[in-house]
Amino acid sequence: MMVLQGLDYWIWATANLKALGKADFGVESPGVELDFLVVRNGGKMLSPYSASQSRALDSEVVHQFWEISEWGPGVIPIIEPLGL
Repeated sequence: MMVLQGLDYWIWATANLKALGKADFGVESPGVELDFLVVRNGGKMLSPYSASQSRALDSEVVHQFWEISEWGPGVIPIIEPLGL
């Protein structure tokens, strides 16, 4: 359900782009992109449907999957692209 939840957020942010653009996020031209940050949990990170759902998204929905490891208090996390 992660991809569908991300799509829901993307739809909301796209519909509210003007209001978000008024907020100071340190960007000149606000756009909406999805970053799915996942943690390996016992070897399984994503559902078997995530890749298919990701490919089914319209090309307008810019998104990428990232894996985070070595994270916790006082630790610099390692973030690497997953290539989905």
